[in-house]
Amino acid sequence: MSANSQSAVTPRGHAITEYTIDALQRSVLFCDVLRQRGQEHYRHKAMTIPHVLGFDLEIILDARNFQRPVNFWLAHIEPFAGVAIDPLKRPFVVFDPRAGQGPGIGGFKADS
Repeated sequence: MSANSQSAVTPRGHAITEYTIDALQRSVLFCDVLRQRGQEHYRHKAMTIPHVLGFDLEIILDARNFQRPVNFWLAHIEPFAGVAIDPLKRPFVVFDPRAGQGPGIGGFKADS
């Protein structure tokens, strides 16, 4: 094997160093993502009734406490600040079997 063909096969020292630094940086970033994901999981788990809705609500009935418990609850959605509620209009019920975790009816939860 000639010197030229051997240098083409063997990586140079700076390439190995750059690769090692890149691998370490990516490992640190990956571990940080896992840490953030774990913290978010425990914050979500610590909620009384965990949901991912973008508004406040008041739980009216929690069916987990019924004689025959089920995984449903009835909530009153609090209006956003500055939103006027017309008392002459009838309220409506949204039945979401995905428990608020899915993308919603229109593709986005806000559209639902």
